[in-house]
Amino acid sequence: MEIGDLVTGKVKKIVKNYFWVDLPKGYQGVVFIKEVSDYYIKDLTEMFVIGDEIKLKILDINHENKKVSLSFKAIRPKYLKIPFTYKLCETKSGFKNLFLHTKREVEKWKK
Repeated sequence: MEIGDLVTGKVKKIVKNYFWVDLPKGYQGVVFIKEVSDYYIKDLTEMFVIGDEIKLKILDINHENKKVSLSFKAIRPKYLKIPFTYKLCETKSGFKNLFLHTKREVEKWKK
């Protein structure tokens, strides 16, 4: 594994601003929220679930400690970063807002 390589990892633990990924050969990777998307993400659990297998790009690597800094957004074309659904909402005052929601949020609404 070297900087710039693409790897597949399994989401191990999700925290507020980052998540851990198990990688091949016993390496542990971390993906910070800023490396997930160019768009605002309120909660990483909107996009990922523990056990998800995802493709990532290596940004930095420490071979001695087997720790890797990863990016999810680096392997996505800009126009395909996150699949969004748009929802037009009207507040009590009549102000209309356009909200962006991830597919996972939409699935929660359907239940």
